[in-house]
Amino acid sequence: MRQQMPLFFEARNTPFTFSQAEHVKFSKREASPHGQNSSNSSDAGTVASGTKPAHLIWCDHRAFKETSSTLKDQLEHAAGVTVKTHKTAENCIRLFRKKQRAQGRPPCVILVSWANAASLLQYLSEAKHVAAKVVVLCDARSCRKTESVDQLSADFPFIEKIATTWEAAVEAASHAVSTLH
Repeated sequence: MRQQMPLFFEARNTPFTFSQAEHVKFSKREASPHGQNSSNSSDAGTVASGTKPAHLIWCDHRAFKETSSTLKDQLEHAAGVTVKTHKTAENCIRLFRKKQRAQGRPPCVILVSWANAASLLQYLSEAKHVAAKVVVLCDARSCRKTESVDQLSADFPFIEKIATTWEAAVEAASHAVSTLH
């Protein structure tokens, strides 16, 4: 005879609880395999030593190119945290909206390409639930001379740096992460 589950049950009497040993065994998350990016990972940005969470987000279409794993590794190594990647500002904004009601969200550092900067910076200026430091990458590939870098910094005071090279952006992002700890 098959036993039927009641339509409701009390959490303390659930048959689905794990023993302490099983809980420890399953509570540790494994990192994504090398070369695979996960923008939904809840542990992204955790300090490698596990001491204090911080989020580092790289918002750039280049984060999903074949050559991006080297750049991502360089960014993670310099900052000492796991990097979350988003291809567009819209994807990044969607994550912030999804996590809007989450309690105790740590601040984050965002490394954003010039192409994604305008819409993401506008959202961040209006979103009071997001504490962020931003590094804008305005390198030769993405920044147009007609656009005003100085005006951007004046309009959005949470911009830490507008970097003109990848190396400068990595340095600025890693410095911003270190100031959060």
